[in-house]
Parts: sequence; structure tokens; C-alpha cells
Amino acid sequence: MKATTAHSTMRNYLTAVAFEQRIEPAPSSSSDVSSLCKAHECVTDAEILWTLKMVASHYSYNSSAHTGELFKKMFPDSEIAKSFSCGERKSAYVVCHGLRPFFLSCLQRELEQSDGYTVLFDESLNDCLQKKQMDIHLRYWSTMPERVTTRYYTSVFMGHSTAEDLKQKLLAALADLPLAKAVQLSMDGPNVNLKCFREMQKYLQQNHQVQCLDLGTCGLHTIHNAYRAGAVASKWGIENLLSSLSAIFHDAPARREDFTTVTGQMSFPLNFVAHRWVENVVVIERAIALWGDVKRYVECAKKKEVNLPKCASFTQLCEFCQDPLLLAKLNFALGIAMVLKPFLTEYQMDKPLMFFLKRDVECLVRKLLARFMKCSVLSASTGIVSLLKMDLVNPNNHVSSENVDIGHAAEEMVKAAKVSAKDVFAFRMECKQFLISTTKKILQKSPLTYHLVRSLSSLDPRQMTSKPDECLGGLRKVLDALIAVRRLGEHERDSVLGEYTELLQEKKHNLRQFDKHSFSLDEFYLELLKVDYKHLWKVVRLLLVLSHGQATVERGFSVNRQVSVENLKEISYVSQRIVYDAVSKAGGILNIVITKELRRSVLAAHNRYRTYLEGKKKEAIEQSKASKRGHIEEEIHGMKMKRRRLEATIADLTASADNYAERAEATSDITFIVKSNSLRKTAKEKTLELAEIDDKLKGKLQELNHESTV
Repeated sequence: MKATTAHSTMRNYLTAVAFEQRIEPAPSSSSDVSSLCKAHECVTDAEILWTLKMVASHYSYNSSAHTGELFKKMFPDSEIAKSFSCGERKSAYVVCHGLRPFFLSCLQRELEQSDGYTVLFDESLNDCLQKKQMDIHLRYWSTMPERVTTRYYTSVFMGHSTAEDLKQKLLAALADLPLAKAVQLSMDGPNVNLKCFREMQKYLQQNHQVQCLDLGTCGLHTIHNAYRAGAVASKWGIENLLSSLSAIFHDAPARREDFTTVTGQMSFPLNFVAHRWVENVVVIERAIALWGDVKRYVECAKKKEVNLPKCASFTQLCEFCQDPLLLAKLNFALGIAMVLKPFLTEYQMDKPLMFFLKRDVECLVRKLLARFMKCSVLSASTGIVSLLKMDLVNPNNHVSSENVDIGHAAEEMVKAAKVSAKDVFAFRMECKQFLISTTKKILQKSPLTYHLVRSLSSLDPRQMTSKPDECLGGLRKVLDALIAVRRLGEHERDSVLGEYTELLQEKKHNLRQFDKHSFSLDEFYLELLKVDYKHLWKVVRLLLVLSHGQATVERGFSVNRQVSVENLKEISYVSQRIVYDAVSKAGGILNIVITKELRRSVLAAHNRYRTYLEGKKKEAIEQSKASKRGHIEEEIHGMKMKRRRLEATIADLTASADNYAERAEATSDITFIVKSNSLRKTAKEKTLELAEIDDKLKGKLQELNHESTV
């Protein structure tokens, strides 16, 4: 009996132990809860980092498929890998509804704290969506770290892009920002953009009682277009030459093989981009290096030693091969491009350069003028204003044709060419025309035609040390411009001028030490002004955010192409650009600080995604209802039109029948009675048809009323 009891007790004990082992008890202490929360945070952090990596490397959402299973296989001993889950759909909604809202809200908070910001916008074609994609960037004074920064904000997609379209899209895109703080609209030069700027100025004045500073359009575009104007004015056809060289061997492996067979060359002409002339320096250099080989290939093709290309590019190359001065022309064009390239390279940067623009463009223009203008004329023009007024086309201001500076390489090519003195004279005159057209375009279209741009050089430390009186006058004009657009109070003007005058007198040594290649203006002025010149610093900090060009926006176009894939939604384009920009500004994924706010945003992404889908579903239903109402309204309109026509027809038939009846009574002619009865019969049929239409119309009106109330 005792043995049985002992056995039963042991069995019950083992059963209880086994049951306890199968059922894991819930955490009963705060340390257990804390460890579980920590583990959950680690998994969330891992998913955030993976998603950031995916966007930064331009992986598709589909590349995240089955990553959970992959990481479990790769790291079998990792608890994080076991819980990691970030497939295709999750990675998409984490980017669009988790990371995007977080980074966007951070950017918006910074902008709300700033004194002002510049809006940069430009559009390009999105090949996948077949829409114009207008990217909007914002340039402002960042607090962490303290410096000028330019950030991607959003993109809008459109078909038509009239000035009114651009204005409405800009206003909608900037709706969540303090629009009154927009101090500049930075853009390139099409007339539609200029009209949009004028319309935005009216809107700001009417709704916010402020305006943007007018600084013209992108100076980089002006330089590119000026060089192109010079190339066109020379009538050398350089654009056709470079296009033909790149086209004839593009996607043509047989011709490439023939070219290599004939010449032994493994290098080929580079791709030419017409709207970026000065960036084609390497294209011209390659064309010069290969021109002898190209001529040899053309001759062999003509003799049919290799396949004869039957295309327009080859025909044009044959014509260019007949020009003995072609290499001289290419070397001259290359020389001018090399003069312009340093300016364009420097002004591609994001750091503040607007204060240097006047001096740098003036130096650039003087280099070009020195090639064909008399020294006495240049010496008499002591400033940029006198350069703007200079008569460039007056031959009395030019050096003689033999003294036109065409560059050493071009001179050597002219000497080597077997051409007449007449041809050399014509070539030099064409070079002069190239220079005149290029310089004229720069002076006519550059931002230097705006007084404010010229006056901003008063904050160039180099000018402040060499021309203090001129700079003081320039700053007065800048402050007057700020007052005119309601960016500065009139009572603040004197305080700013007083501190500026003190700066010129007390900080000469600091100003002389400035080197624009070693210091960034925002960092330089932050250290120099923040503590001792608070009123001046407030104005300078606002002016530092002014944009000197569109390079940042146009660099973003290449990011768009990397992001672009088939069937990607507009929200994904914008979201990936925002996340990519945040990672870039942080200096890489590992520099992104994963805060509690970021985790909460990512954890809330799924709910936001569901809300977004529900919103899209409701929107689709509303669109369907609106479309259905539209169709019903069209049918009702058609019925009403038909009803009016029938009523008119019935009236005409009845009138005609009455007329025939009267004539029959007057003449006793039975044929009129027959005609009258026939018309009345037709009128009766039309009346029945009218009644049917009335019934249908009543039904459609009831249907429309039902659709409107649902």
C-alpha cells in the first residue's frame, strides 16, 4: 500500500515538472520585462538599419524578400536574426510610413527654428512614370551642426508645367512650412520660371506681406549657355562634329572593331551632351587625341577596306575631314572651355558662395575680354558696372586680328596647317566672334545684372579689406533691399551698419586671414560674428542661405535615375529621396542615431500604411462615384438636348400640318389634306418618343440624386 502511494506521488511530481517545462511562465519581474523590451528594440534597430542600407544602396524593395530566413541561416546563434522580419512589403511601408515621416518632421522642425530659407526647384522627365518630376530642395541655417545646409524636401509630379501649374504645385508642396520665411526662389532661366517667380511674389505680398529677394536665375546655366552661344556664333559646327564622333561608334561593335583594326586604337570618342558644353572638356580632348585616327578610318571606309557606314554621322565626318583647320578650331574651343571650367567646378559646391559671385564672374569676363579687347579699353573699365556697359562689338575696341589670343595650341596648329593667309584671317575673326558672343551672353544673362547680387560682395572678406568704403555702400544697398521685402526692420538697419563699420576697423587682421579655399564662409562668420556682432550676425546668417546655383538640384536628377524602377509609386520616389538625403547628410548609415522617436515612428509604420491604404481605397471609391456621376450627367445632358430637338421638331411638324390643312380648306385640294395628316402622324410618333425620353430622363435624375446622397 505504501509502495503504491509512493509511486503515485512520484508520478504526480514528474507530471507537474513536465507541465511546468512545457508552459513557460510569464515574466514576473521588472528585469525580465526590461530584457524583453531591450531585445525587441534590438530587432527594431536591426530592421531600421537594414532598411536604411537598402535605400542608401538603391536596392529595390524586392531585394528584401526572404531576408529573415537568410539572416537566420547566416547567423544561427543570433536571437536578433531569429526575430528579424523585413520582407518586400514591410521594407516598403517602413520607408514610406516610418522613416519618411520621421526625417521629414526633423527637417520641418529645423526650418521652423530658422530665420529663413531658400527654395530651389527644377524639373526633369521621369521615364518610368512618364511625368515631369519637379524636385524641391531647401537651403537654410542648420543648428546641428551650425552651418548652411541644403536638403531635399519633396518632389511633385505633373504633366503640364505652365507658370500657374508651377506656382500651385510649389504652394501645395510647401504648405506645411512657414512660407513667409522663404527668402529666395532659386531656379534656372526659362521664361516660365520667371513668370512663376513673379506670381509667387504677388502671392507672398498678398498673403504674408513679404517678398523674396530677386537674385536672377542660376549663374551656372548662364555660363554653359554662353559657351554654346560662342560655339554657334563661330559657325564651325563643333556640336555636329562631337555628336557625330560619339554617335558613329555608339552601339556599333562592328565599326569599333573596324576602327581598332585600321588604327590600333582601343580608345573611342566619348559621349557628347549638348546642354552641358563646358563639362564636355574631356570629350573635346578625346576628339583632338583621336582625330588623326578618325581621318584614317574614314579614308579606309571610303576605299571600302572596311565596311562603309551608311549613316548621317559618317557623312558629316567626311565633310569635317576636309577642314585643314579643324584641330586649330577644336584646340581654341578647348582653351575657352578650360577658362570657364574652374568657375563651374567651384560653383558646383553647396557651401555659401554668393558673396564671391561678383568678383569671380568679373575675373572670368576679364580673362575672356583680354583675348580680343585692347588693354587701354580694359584699363578704363574699373568695375563690373563699366564692364556691363562696355561696347563689345565695336571694332575700335578690339585688337587687330593677328593679335587675337587664340591660345598656344591653336597657334601651333595654324602654323602646321597648309592654308592661305585669307583662311587664317577668317579663322581668327571666327575666334573673335566666338569670344564676343560668349562674353556678351555672360554679361547679359548673368546674375550680375542685378544690383543686389553686386552689392552682396560687400560681405566678401577680401573686398572688405581692400575696398572698405565701397563695401560699406554695398551693405547699405543690401539692407535697403531687405527692408523693401520686409525681411529687416527699419530700426535694425543702423545697428547692423554700426557693427559692420566696427568690424571693418577692429577685425582687419581676421578678414585678411580669410582664404576661400581653406575656409567656408558660414564657419568663418560664425566664429567671427556670433558673440560680438549679434545684429550683423543675424543679417549675415540670413544672407548666407542664398543660393548661387542649381547644382544641388541637378545632382539629385542622377539620384532619381538610380531610384527609378518600373511600377514604383510617387510616394516611394519621394520617400526614398528623403531617406537617402538624410543618410547622406549624416555621413553614412552608421552615423544615423536611432532614437526612441525614430523607433516609435517605424513601429507605427504599419498602422499608417493601413490608414494610407484605406484612404486610397476611399479615394478610388470617390473617384468611381464621381466618374459615374459624370457619366450620368452626360447622359442627362444628351437627353435634354434630344428633348429640345424633338420639341422643336414636333412644333415644326404641327405648324406645317396646320398650314397644309388651311391650304386644303382654301383650295379644296385633297392632296394638302393627305400631307397634313401625314405630318400629324409623324408629330404624334415624335410625341410618343418625347414621352419615352421624359420617362428615361426622370429615371436618370433619380439615379443622379441617389448617387449624390450615397
